[in-house]
Amino acid sequence: MQKNKFNIIISLILAFFAIILSYDKKELDTYYLIIYMLIYIFLAKDIFKNAFLDFKQKAFMRENFLMAIASLGSLMLSEFSEAIAIIIFYKIGQYYENKAVAHSKNTVTSLLSLKSDKANLIHKDEIQEVKAQDVKPDELILIKAFEKVPLDCLLLDEEAFLDTKALSGEAVPKRFLKQDELLAGMINQDKAIKARVIRTYENSSINKILDLIQNSQRARLEKIISKFAKFYTPAVVFLAILISLIPTAIYGFDVFKTYFEKSLILLVISCPCAFVIGVPLTYFAAVGKASKMGIVIKGGVFLDELTRATKIIFDKTGTLSKGEFKLQKILNRSDKSDEEVLYYAYLAELNSSNPLAKVFLANKNFKQRDDIKHQEIRGKGVIASLNDTKIIMGSARFLQEKQISLPQDVIDTFNIHLAVNNAYLASFLVDDKIKDEAKTCIQALKEMGLKTQILSGDKKDRVEAVAKELEIDDCKAQCLPQDKLKFIENDIKNKEKIIFVGDGINDSLALIKANVGIAMGKMGSDISVENSDIVIMNDNLSKLVDLMKLAKFSKKILLLNLSLALGVKVLTIILASITFIPMYLAILADTGVTVIVVLNALRLLYKNKKEEQESANALQIHDSSCCCNH
Repeated sequence: MQKNKFNIIISLILAFFAIILSYDKKELDTYYLIIYMLIYIFLAKDIFKNAFLDFKQKAFMRENFLMAIASLGSLMLSEFSEAIAIIIFYKIGQYYENKAVAHSKNTVTSLLSLKSDKANLIHKDEIQEVKAQDVKPDELILIKAFEKVPLDCLLLDEEAFLDTKALSGEAVPKRFLKQDELLAGMINQDKAIKARVIRTYENSSINKILDLIQNSQRARLEKIISKFAKFYTPAVVFLAILISLIPTAIYGFDVFKTYFEKSLILLVISCPCAFVIGVPLTYFAAVGKASKMGIVIKGGVFLDELTRATKIIFDKTGTLSKGEFKLQKILNRSDKSDEEVLYYAYLAELNSSNPLAKVFLANKNFKQRDDIKHQEIRGKGVIASLNDTKIIMGSARFLQEKQISLPQDVIDTFNIHLAVNNAYLASFLVDDKIKDEAKTCIQALKEMGLKTQILSGDKKDRVEAVAKELEIDDCKAQCLPQDKLKFIENDIKNKEKIIFVGDGINDSLALIKANVGIAMGKMGSDISVENSDIVIMNDNLSKLVDLMKLAKFSKKILLLNLSLALGVKVLTIILASITFIPMYLAILADTGVTVIVVLNALRLLYKNKKEEQESANALQIHDSSCCCNH
């Protein structure tokens, strides 16, 4: 960028000198003409080169082509100052456009700097520096103070503090405990720590996130603008030719110069730079802003969809609630002890992928068995077999489908039930807490005009209690993945535009089917990355409100840019048609408007900086108090 800045300064000096040489002259002395043409060739060479490359790619009707024609036309009319002015103002516009694009890209591609190519491998009590891609899962690594975490891993030390800002948007270092997951790209803020690698370099969370951004979809409006420019530019060139030829054919060659100049002015005015650059840049700036907030958006199209949404649907567990499950209550209706009942539950859940399984696997006193046959029915429960013992564990509906009779008083009160050899044994109440920011978030979303709903696999009484506490409009309980899908499909048939917010494997169908699928937390997991359209890098619900505000603001910027670009061009074209306007005004209508559109798009990157700083300060105070409590 420094090189570009130097080039534009040199160009301005040479352009000023050329304009002084040719100012108010229709002819130049041979000596002056040679100097002028040397300057002109130096300034215009990139534009003519790009126009030639466009022509080779069968895309010659672009802005470089229009500017080249307009500048050459001015030379043919001996308008030397105008020929230079067209070139230099276009170069200034390009400079600011390139600077703006580079700045917005930096907010996204700065994630690349989080990747660490080296890792400190612990091998036979020795530390070896190796390439990160050569480290395999289950190997041990050492992460020194202020080093980046090179691979996704599990912490082996009792405690560590890491900077997660670039991944999650958190303003202060976060505390991690033993066996917590550390993600590639985090930065160790304390003493050296040991960790066990859980994913290869290629499958690390940071690689997946970068892949999302770099392969993001283009927005619907951006595609429309590109198609528009493809037809618009040839139409303008054709119209300019007609403006020159028709009056000449009617009135004779004496009027050719006047109308040829009008056609050149039309070419300059009609250059589609403001559209072709302004629209993609607005989306890119918005995606860049989101990445700084800890939100990954797969493409501008989803910003469009967010602004059209009419309803937002939430999963409950891990989304509205913290997902930190605890066994609240056991109802044992058997002749066995609670310890024996819990051991059966432990055996049933040994190979389960359900997040609730962790509650029953936490008991370190139970002996693990390798001879268990295990079958998991997603969204319902598990069936485990050990010798002649058959264990069934899951929802009330699941046990009833297996012809197991449950006491009526446990069906609506407990959410997990256990049967052994087809006889009911016990029920468990496993629950978690609502997130602190959930109510404020729901209220803000409703104020934006969104309907709210919960679709959860949890028990009816619990789901209704959460909906009542958070003042959510509607709720559906005991939903299997296919049930969530049907509810969303029905809403879409009824012309609703749906945002679905979830976090788990059971939400995959809903995330795919919704107009916008947003994954909360579970950063780096396959389901969040692959099946959602937007990934919120931590599980803070307040990010949803920030995201909606960003989408609405980006749309406002976009419409303002389009209105400004179209309005100024139409007005200038009308003026040029009914009267003569100078070339300088035409240049201002093109390059000037383009620069304004670019700067307006960049407002997205600087929006709410004060609010962000206040939030960061508040978070720092909160985290400091938490650390003291520990």
